[in-house]
Amino acid sequence: MARDLHDDVGSGLSEIAILSELAGNGNGRPEPRDPALREIGDTARRLVDSMSDIVWSTDPRRDDVASLVARIRQFAANTLESRGIRWTLDVPPDFEGRTLDPETRRQVFLIVKEALTNVARHSACRNASLRVVPGPRDVSLEIVDDGSGIGTSPNGGGHGLANMEARAAGLGGFFRVDSAPAAGTRILVRVPLDRPAGVSSA
Repeated sequence: MARDLHDDVGSGLSEIAILSELAGNGNGRPEPRDPALREIGDTARRLVDSMSDIVWSTDPRRDDVASLVARIRQFAANTLESRGIRWTLDVPPDFEGRTLDPETRRQVFLIVKEALTNVARHSACRNASLRVVPGPRDVSLEIVDDGSGIGTSPNGGGHGLANMEARAAGLGGFFRVDSAPAAGTRILVRVPLDRPAGVSSA
């Protein structure tokens, strides 16, 4: 199924993105001038990214922490380094072989992805760090930046913080934001390593 999604739906969306660019570039401009064509291309590219996340999360060959760490590392490099942000990722090596169920793997990655996107776009920070701390029955992820800070209310940070909190809650986990103006931001996420039967993510 993962292979079919990638090869069929993913390639089709990529084709839509390319065709929208070609359709709008008859005037020789690098970007389509028609707002509708631009929106079609942007939407197709976002769906390609989402499809990539779904394919990865459903691939049984990627069911360990090492795969999650590799994907986080790649996303952090692409997102933070393009903004000139120095970053570190700390994961205990003996934890990387731990198995994660597909839904936990996917939701944790989406939480980290949203957090790093916020860091890159809104924090105005120079440094960021990610730390994975395993416990006996759960795992904590800490994302810290030295930027301008945000409001501590999930609603104060727009939908992004509320979505991260909802994803953590859907896994039976915990989410917290510590922040103050000009004092940076710390996001803490803790989720169980083994989800109770019947618990599903929103």
